[in-house]
Amino acid sequence: MSARIFDEIKAAASLALQQNDLTALDALLSELSSFDSTQAQAFSIRLQGKRYSLQGNHSKALECFHESLALYETLDDAKSVAEVSSVLGSTYWAAGVHDKALEYLQRALALHEAGKNWEGLGAATSNIALIFAGTGDFAKALEYFHKALKLHVEVGNRFYQANTIGNLAWIYHQTHEYDSALTCSRNSLELHRELGDKKGESSSMVGLGAIYASLNDFDEAERWIKEAINVAVESGMVGDVASHCCTLASLFVQMHRYDEALKLLDHNAKHFEGDSFSHTYSLQIRAQIFVERGEYDVARELLTQALEKVITRNSRPLIADCCKALRNIAKAQGDFESYVSYNERYQEINEEVRGTEAMRRVAVQEREREFDLQRREHEKHMAVLHSTLPKHIADRVARGETVNDPIDHAAVIFIDIVGFTTLTSTLTHEHTSKLLTEIFGICDVACANHNVTRIKTIGDSYMAFS
Repeated sequence: MSARIFDEIKAAASLALQQNDLTALDALLSELSSFDSTQAQAFSIRLQGKRYSLQGNHSKALECFHESLALYETLDDAKSVAEVSSVLGSTYWAAGVHDKALEYLQRALALHEAGKNWEGLGAATSNIALIFAGTGDFAKALEYFHKALKLHVEVGNRFYQANTIGNLAWIYHQTHEYDSALTCSRNSLELHRELGDKKGESSSMVGLGAIYASLNDFDEAERWIKEAINVAVESGMVGDVASHCCTLASLFVQMHRYDEALKLLDHNAKHFEGDSFSHTYSLQIRAQIFVERGEYDVARELLTQALEKVITRNSRPLIADCCKALRNIAKAQGDFESYVSYNERYQEINEEVRGTEAMRRVAVQEREREFDLQRREHEKHMAVLHSTLPKHIADRVARGETVNDPIDHAAVIFIDIVGFTTLTSTLTHEHTSKLLTEIFGICDVACANHNVTRIKTIGDSYMAFS
């Protein structure tokens, strides 16, 4: 029998998941086995699914989540049904099943909104943003990520804040906003480190490496990616190790270190099979190497396999990349018909995803967001001015004037109620508040009759000037 109550175990599980602590999760699953309630059983199966997800085993994770969802539905636990639906959506996305991902995420969004569960709503919004990002609708992805970030900040969930800022970094990277990408990656890394989240820390590091690779700073890129791999290895995150090794292999190809790239891919080959993204990425990298070696038939076969996988996921940016690579191979082989076909497909998708109009939409959206932030900051500034200065003075300060008008006669009054602390110690909060309102109301009338401006009240103190 567990010495802890169920809610304590749930809280410990949340922390273990944030830190990707598989050992702690195993201990908690063992502890949960002593509970015989349906609620505990549903949570235990859900936790097992999370464990499979951390290991990159999406099929087993989906089995667990569906079983957990069925149990929560029998309990009529709407909050848990919404949470597991959201997890199912993100897991289906990771497994490359786009339509199911969207179906479960939309269900989760509606349930969280109906239940006013703002934390869950933020998580579901983030996951929907990921789908838009994966399909290449970067403007929509930015919109949803910023909505999610606002929700995460409002509820104070720093774990989700860190993840969302990291996802924003990826979007900025894809749209070539490298300064914003670097800023977001560093902020995300700092937050993940403060939280002790090794998975997030590793992801932020590899994100920084990828950005530096795009900036052709290969030394810095290699340093960050290798550090990310070390963190993933130390934390036992096999799926992350494989994914990060793909990123490092891609960097080696950029640096013409083909043998090292192949060695990395071969070493992690068995881990790619369970992760659709890593497997596809590894096929593309191998194809690049064979193209450099002039082995076009092998490269073409690998890229055709990769194209089939990204079409299944409806990952339009990756479809465009595969078509471009296949177009170049067709050109090298003199296959004019294939060249035309792949080129048309590449041009069409690339224009939608990364073309001038697509980038313009992203840029306009970012500028609108910046203007909105500036407007809100200005409104806060004006509110402070008008709360401390007379309106005609506050308006002049807001216009940028330096106000130092000469005043021949001035007076300041400061009122304090003698013995207020002793007096109110015998009164209720409601009586105290009513008493202060009446006293300050009399003061306000007196000030209005004599052209005196009230500055502020603090506790039982009243300040005005003329």
